[in-house]
Amino acid sequence: MPNVIRKIHEMLIHLRGAEGLSRKDTIPIAPMAIGNLTVTCRTTWPTDYAAWEALLRQVPVITTFHAPAWQIATWTAGRIRGRLRFLQVHRAESLLAVLPLCLNDAGGLHSPGASISDYLDPLIVPGAEADCWQAVFSFLSVLWDRKLVELTLHNVREEASCRRHLPSLSEANGFSFSEKIVEYAPAILLPTTWEMFLDSLDPHERKEIRRKLNKAETKGDARLMRCESESDIAAILPRVIGMMEAAGGEKGLAVEQYLAPLLIATASGLIREGRLELYALYIQGELASGLIQFPSASGPMLYNFGYDSAMKEWSPGVVAVAMSIRNAISAGATVFDLLRGREDYKYKLGAVDRPLYRLTLKRR
Repeated sequence: MPNVIRKIHEMLIHLRGAEGLSRKDTIPIAPMAIGNLTVTCRTTWPTDYAAWEALLRQVPVITTFHAPAWQIATWTAGRIRGRLRFLQVHRAESLLAVLPLCLNDAGGLHSPGASISDYLDPLIVPGAEADCWQAVFSFLSVLWDRKLVELTLHNVREEASCRRHLPSLSEANGFSFSEKIVEYAPAILLPTTWEMFLDSLDPHERKEIRRKLNKAETKGDARLMRCESESDIAAILPRVIGMMEAAGGEKGLAVEQYLAPLLIATASGLIREGRLELYALYIQGELASGLIQFPSASGPMLYNFGYDSAMKEWSPGVVAVAMSIRNAISAGATVFDLLRGREDYKYKLGAVDRPLYRLTLKRR
C-alpha cells in the first residue's frame, strides 16, 4: 500500500475508530500485502495446524508453549477475557511468523495465557525476523484505532530475537518501546556427569540428596517410570494433578482452576507429539510422586510436580526431581529448566536465574 493511501486510511480509522483492530469480531479483517509479505489477522483460531507445525520445525528455540494444541487450550483453560487477534505473516504460501494476541477491554493487545505459559517469545523463522516485524508494524499502523492503547509481549526470554529487532523498528514506525524484567526462570546448567553435578552443590545439599536417593532406592525400590500408553496416562495423570492440588494455597487453587483442565485437555495429544513427558515415581510399589516435563533441544523443562504427603518420609518430591536430573545428564542434556518461580528448592539444586521480559509498544 503506498504511503499516501496508508496515511489516509490511518486518519479514517482514527476518526471512525471501528474499522481497526477493535472492530467487532464478526467484521473480517482483510489480508494486507506489504512488499512480498502478507499479514493476516484472524479472530478465531485456525483449524488446520499444518503450516503452524511446519513453522515450529524451522525454529530451533521453540517450546511446548508454542505448540498449537497448547496455545489454543490455554485460551479456554486460562479463562482468558478478551478477543483473539491471531496475526500471521506469509511469503507466498510459506508461513513465516505467528503472533497470537488478545484484545482486552482496556485497549491492550497482549500475549494471551501469560499466567500459564512460561515462554511466549513470538514465533518467527530465523533470518526473517526484521522483515516480518516491519510487516507487522505496517499492518498495526494502518489498523491501530483510537481504542487501542498498547501492545504488550509477555514472558520473553533474554535471547529472544524480538529484543534485538523491536527497539529500532519501533522508533522507525512511530512506536515507543520499553522492556522490563518481570520474572525469572531458574535453570540448572548441567555438567557431563552426575557426580560432577553433586560436587557443584552446597555440601549439605549434596549430602542430603545422596542420603535421600540412597534410602529411596535401596530401601524403597524407588523407580521413576515414564508414562506413555493411553492407559497409563489415564490412570496416572489425574492422581498427579490431585497431588498438585493437595499442595493447597495459591498453587493448589491455580491447579484446580486452570492447570487441571488444561492438562486433561492436552496431555495425551502432547505426549503423542513428543511435547510432554509424564513421569511417575514409585516407592515400595506405590505412586509417591509425579512429574510433568516438556522436552526441549537443550534438556527437560520441569513444568510442575506433586507428591503424596502420606509418603513424605521418603522425600518423594526431592527424589523424583533428583532422578530426573540424573536421567537428563545421562541423556546428554545441557540444561534442566525449572521454569518460572523462585522457590528455594531450585537454588538448592544449583539453579541460576534467567530473566523474563515484558516488552511494551505504544503508538506515538
